[in-house]
Amino acid sequence: IKKEKTTKSIRLQDTWKKTVIASSLFLHIELNPSGYIKPHWHVLLVVKSSFYGKLYINDDQWANLWQEALACDYRPQVHCHSLC
Repeated sequence: IKKEKTTKSIRLQDTWKKTVIASSLFLHIELNPSGYIKPHWHVLLVVKSSFYGKLYINDDQWANLWQEALACDYRPQVHCHSLC
């Protein structure tokens, strides 16, 4: 999966445009105990203060956005929390 294509796709979505000010993506590659490689993204978002009110997006909604952006047939795992 090309990062540029995926990030461009999600950044064009209205929900992203309404809530996200800036973002940074980190590719994390894990080697699990059985020897399989598990690549996955960590995404740091700076959101508008209104995100925590009427614009709030829950984990399930973020998973929908990422699934659409990735154009994949699986449901991405999403876990969101505030750093502050």
